[in-house]
Amino acid sequence: MAAPSEWESGLASDGSSAEGDNGLVSALARRKGLVFVVLVFGLGLGFLYSLKAERIYQSTAQILIMKQETDLPISSVEGAVNYENTLSTHMLLAKSPLIVEAAVKKHKLDQLTGFSGVANPVAVIVSNLTTERGGGRAAPDPNVFEIRYKGRDPEECKLVLEAVIDSYQESLGSTYHSAGVQTVELIEQAKNSLSSQLTQKEAEYRQFRKESPFAHQAADGRNLHLVRMSEIENDRAEVMLEKSHTQAQIESVQQIKRSGGNPEALTLIIGDSKVLRPSEEGRDPLQYRLYDAMIDERIALDQYGADHPEVKKVQTKIQMLREQLGGRGIKRSGPLPSFLDLYLEALQQEMQVADNKLKNLNALFEIEHEAAKKLEDIEIQDAALKADISRTQDLFDNVMQHLDAISLMKDIGGIEAKVIWSPALGHQVQPNLLVVMSISVVFSLLAGIMLAYLVDLADTRYRDPEEIRRQFGLPILGHIPVIERRISRRQRKQSKITPAVCTFFQPSGRDSEAYRNIRTSLLFNREGKNLKILQVTSPSSGDGKSTLSANLAVSLAQSGKEVLLIDADMRHASAHAIFGMANDAGLSDVLDGQCDLPDALQATEVPHLTILAAGPHPSNPAELLVSAEFSELLEVVREKFDLVIVDSPPVLPVSDPSTIAPLVDATLVVLFLNKHVRRNASEAVDMLTDVGANILGLVVNGVVKKSYNNKYYSYGDRYSDPYGHYYGEKKTSKTQRREVKRPQGSRRSSPA
Repeated sequence: MAAPSEWESGLASDGSSAEGDNGLVSALARRKGLVFVVLVFGLGLGFLYSLKAERIYQSTAQILIMKQETDLPISSVEGAVNYENTLSTHMLLAKSPLIVEAAVKKHKLDQLTGFSGVANPVAVIVSNLTTERGGGRAAPDPNVFEIRYKGRDPEECKLVLEAVIDSYQESLGSTYHSAGVQTVELIEQAKNSLSSQLTQKEAEYRQFRKESPFAHQAADGRNLHLVRMSEIENDRAEVMLEKSHTQAQIESVQQIKRSGGNPEALTLIIGDSKVLRPSEEGRDPLQYRLYDAMIDERIALDQYGADHPEVKKVQTKIQMLREQLGGRGIKRSGPLPSFLDLYLEALQQEMQVADNKLKNLNALFEIEHEAAKKLEDIEIQDAALKADISRTQDLFDNVMQHLDAISLMKDIGGIEAKVIWSPALGHQVQPNLLVVMSISVVFSLLAGIMLAYLVDLADTRYRDPEEIRRQFGLPILGHIPVIERRISRRQRKQSKITPAVCTFFQPSGRDSEAYRNIRTSLLFNREGKNLKILQVTSPSSGDGKSTLSANLAVSLAQSGKEVLLIDADMRHASAHAIFGMANDAGLSDVLDGQCDLPDALQATEVPHLTILAAGPHPSNPAELLVSAEFSELLEVVREKFDLVIVDSPPVLPVSDPSTIAPLVDATLVVLFLNKHVRRNASEAVDMLTDVGANILGLVVNGVVKKSYNNKYYSYGDRYSDPYGHYYGEKKTSKTQRREVKRPQGSRRSSPA
């Protein structure tokens, strides 16, 4: 039915949904062959490198450092520490340019073949000489060290190492004492210099501490200005909260004033509290009393009227207070202010006081912020000075330790170096096949894993049916294999139907079983209980929808149902060609009114199967499908036939399927397995869902038969021998098996 495409299943053992299906482990399971190829390639490169790389040899010797005996009673200081320091010194001395240069001159090492053409043999030898404490890192011996030399010739490695050891031993007797004296002098100079630096830095630090404002620190050592900034920030937050509350009150009073609210109601809300008095800042007590009396006057007027004794009493009190203030009090000109005006004036004065507080706090915050930054710079400088003093002190202490050790060794005697493991012919150390192959394995595996993951990530095909189910939440009603177009000459002569309709030529064959499974899923699906009109479509052209429609129609007709196949793909008609019918009159003529439906219906060679061809290609196929005539046509055939299959165009190229989908009972979507199936299928399902299509399920097309052996395609083996005789098939020949395995061929069907 469809062109072959590899179905790389990679199924989980239990078939259940797994969260890590697209993860690294699943990718490696699917691409393990690629990882193996990269691993083999990496191992091959590593082995080739081992064969082609330059050979490096190494000769090794061990030297025992022994302190000469002395009659001085200093056994208490002959500890491991002195030997450790001595051994380090001799390890450096043995590979020093001084010793190597003497060895080159005495033993004429520059005349060796390996140094021919080398301008500076001393530098080459020094760069290839290494020393290490005897016994290795796990159990170092404080009295033994190893010396090694690497070169391209094993014999020359031995000669160079012997010459260096000889010069080293010779230099010990004549130069060790003088070198010790010079070393002591150098360390004495370093000690004096460090002592002077330490004294100067300590004096500078004391002067810095004396001039720095470290008094501006809190009790816990924190920056006092930062503490004050935190306190100021808290005060600012409180003032801003007060402003917000006061502003809300002002807006409420203004709203009451605009709406003509009752002042008595506001009086009951406020109570006896003197919230109307102005801020206490800048006022004397008489002014407070005057303001309170004015508030009482306003309240009494609202409650009792102008002639009430209480009002007269308050007015007398106001007059007395004005006389005491001598005209400095609150003067009232014009009519008596309302209660709301007084309340609003008090709130506005509170807002002004809050603004002044906030302004002062902001200025104080900036002052403390600048002071905090200056103090922070001083703290950083203080820490830097203390660290510098500490480093100088540590260096001074270290120099003193070395000075004591070297002075003691100089006084108590010399050092003797004895070879306990003579140099031998150099053995090959590079390239090390085991190391090279191990590195090759590690890097090849990493490269293979990364490549496999990237390749798997770039693969947009569906890897197994479970992945399709998870993405769309739709059932998979069937899996259509790659079908061979192989029929006998007698069948070809007797029928005009194309070989792609395997359900007609081989109704009991294994390929036809795939369509019968889809037929069973349709007839017994609980969502298809009242299914009469079924639309078959696909995301793109060439996915095999027309071949599926034809085979499904034949399979349903073979079950005894009256089936009508409508070719609604008027842009690319195919049903008439599949069944060898005429296309003179069809769906386009019926919808245009040029032909009646009974005249356009054609009976096929298959009993109970009728087709309505697409008819001549119209200029407006989309308009015909959205017309009322098409809806009426579907209602007519719904009553006349048991099941109607509408072969519609693909979803993505044209809008025709989206027009048909709301008019049918259900839609069946065919997915062809290729590298674009994931993107195309997602877009097609979304488009159908947007128009309210009832998508009954999906059919996977283009499955290679070898994939049948997994659990999703087990029917490929289930109906094999001893039940194969049920289908009346003959044993497949070798030629036929080669045809099945071949990915493409002239006798394979292609998507209709």
